[in-house]
Amino acid sequence: MKKIIVLIALMVMTVTQAQEGRQGQRGERMKDVSPQEMATVQSKKLTLALDLSDQQEKDVYQILLKQAEKRKANKISREDREKLTDEQKKEARLKMLDEKIAVKRSMKKYLIMINMQNGKK
Repeated sequence: MKKIIVLIALMVMTVTQAQEGRQGQRGERMKDVSPQEMATVQSKKLTLALDLSDQQEKDVYQILLKQAEKRKANKISREDREKLTDEQKKEARLKMLDEKIAVKRSMKKYLIMINMQNGKK
């Protein structure tokens, strides 16, 4: 019984450490990425997934670039984030969600337009 408890405790500790390490690495990797690089990678992934033309990829890139620039402009340091009041944190969260909704609607509108054009061909 003791062996099982020790084994479970070791597994929990290992999983916890692995998750912490992964999150820390991503934060460090994404820290130096420019909005242009983020938009390029995301648009290329969408191009592969949706088989977009060159012009469609450029249009999607512009949408994603605007989103990445807004995100970069609104980014604050961890220390500054801790200084925010609960009300300010809620407002920031709502603003971020509104921006995500706007981008999603823009992409949806654009992709529906693409779909309609492909259906007519």
